[in-house]
Amino acid sequence: MTLSEIVERVQNMAGAIKVPLLADRHEPSMESTVNSGSEYVSPQFEGEAIITVGRAAEFARQGRAQAVCLFKALSAAMTAVQRGEKNSDTLKILMKNTIATYPLAKIDYISIADPQTLNEVKMIKPGSLLSLAVFIEKVRLIDNMSVDWRDH
Repeated sequence: MTLSEIVERVQNMAGAIKVPLLADRHEPSMESTVNSGSEYVSPQFEGEAIITVGRAAEFARQGRAQAVCLFKALSAAMTAVQRGEKNSDTLKILMKNTIATYPLAKIDYISIADPQTLNEVKMIKPGSLLSLAVFIEKVRLIDNMSVDWRDH
């Protein structure tokens, strides 16, 4: 059976199935999934095995690609600080909105704190610590940046 035939067969079998819980998952096309699976499983195994492995490979790729959202969020906040923004709430919203563009990312926390006490600050101060934790799928990633006041 060729890859095209496998794709067609699986699409026909799964065509009527709709799972609302996966609506926000931005599923890859069936052809892409089969192609990804065929990198690891022989097409002779047909439908289910190749689809399962293909989905795992696709989601692993998506997750890795979306891990950059932490750095992008911190960088966006630092750019705003360099342009004169000092309000922590405004910077947190900017970071949240940056992360929101990555569909697999779920925010655990965003913090802007005093580096000595780790108490939240309302206004950015020299050395303020910007930190965040974000889940990409089931993996929790953390990152932080310290505001270098000399940059302003």
